[in-house]
Amino acid sequence: MAGARLGGAAQPALALAMSLVSASAQDPIYVLAAPGDTQRLFIVERAGRVRIVQNGALLATPFIDISARTSSDGERGLLSLAFHPQFAANGYLFLCFTDLDGNIALERMHAPSASANAVEYPHDAAGANACAIIGGYVYRGKAMPGLRGQYFYSDYCKAYLKSFTFSDGKAGTPVNWPIPAIGRVLSFGTDAQGELYMVATTGIYRVVPG
Repeated sequence: MAGARLGGAAQPALALAMSLVSASAQDPIYVLAAPGDTQRLFIVERAGRVRIVQNGALLATPFIDISARTSSDGERGLLSLAFHPQFAANGYLFLCFTDLDGNIALERMHAPSASANAVEYPHDAAGANACAIIGGYVYRGKAMPGLRGQYFYSDYCKAYLKSFTFSDGKAGTPVNWPIPAIGRVLSFGTDAQGELYMVATTGIYRVVPG
């Protein structure tokens, strides 16, 4: 007998309880572990910080702090974190957040080692993440069927075009697509057919097969 009924609902044979991990995180919205890491939990705080719980204690120094790059007004803020499946080897991780203008931004960061408890956020525009990631769209058009499901994004200063896939809660390795110089990238858009457009300081461009 799996369990008796009580008040019209099955009474479970196994009792459950709640074990408090941390009550000190501020406005937490997501928790996860890095692949293969059995010692730490990473807590995403909407204000722009990622905190670590290690050996039952919340570490004082944030793992990541982008609080100067986001605002938690309304539904904004740091929304999610994903580790690369091979994080232990390559140190890549990905942040999804709203920038100060309310735009969705995706950024790849690099941890100095898989065991590091703090990652320095790069502010140098010459760095890999440049100055402001411009969030784009998942391609769902028909002109380039091989790219369906790829999320395309750019950077305001560097004006590159990159994409990655997201599956099973994990982001794949970004692909860098060579494109001509089009000035600074302002935003992305799509048409009714799902084709992709980039809005830049030199004009509006449709992304087409090369």
